[in-house]
Amino acid sequence: MDPIQKAIEVIESHEEGEQCSYQKVSENLAVDRSTLARRHQGKQASYAANAKQQQLLSPQQEFELVKYIERCSERGLAPTRDMLKNSASAMAKWEVSES
Repeated sequence: MDPIQKAIEVIESHEEGEQCSYQKVSENLAVDRSTLARRHQGKQASYAANAKQQQLLSPQQEFELVKYIERCSERGLAPTRDMLKNSASAMAKWEVSES
């Protein structure tokens, strides 16, 4: 488990009214206090959460794109970058970038 997530669980496990400081928890679990505070207050997301939010295709759509590539390869037709871009654009419902 991510150390920051573990620290957040420690903070949230305290009873209401019970004193629990970011400083004490961060020292006990060896995490950065400011990162812990921002993450707990919802001001900063983890790298994994940001990456998931920026993902253009869903996992199912990615799976379908891979299947399309495999079908093309089985037929002896190597898919070009334009073919992949057009397929991904159709799945995403908007134009995808060159990268």
